[in-house]
Amino acid sequence: MFQYLTFNKGREKTVILIHGLFTGEGFWLEYLAHFKNYKIIILKIDYMTLQVNQISKNISRIIESECNGYADLLITPSLGSIVSKCLKQPAVKYISNVAPVF
Repeated sequence: MFQYLTFNKGREKTVILIHGLFTGEGFWLEYLAHFKNYKIIILKIDYMTLQVNQISKNISRIIESECNGYADLLITPSLGSIVSKCLKQPAVKYISNVAPVF
């Protein structure tokens, strides 16, 4: 399992933010204000030590434990887009792949 940060825990809607291969969780800092009405979960993934299927399983566990099995929005650039394709649906209502690598 990898680490993650959670903000606005009392909100009903949830957004999960996954960083790309050459960035980290800090990538999302300038965008946090846009999600003030959401519970925000920012993942801290080390892509060099985990395989895509391990990452997607961990995200599914986070969705189950932090979001009662359902997230409203998942946003990810680059390599995270491959991870998002491996998630079981309908665990996430809307997935936005910014600059996907597929």
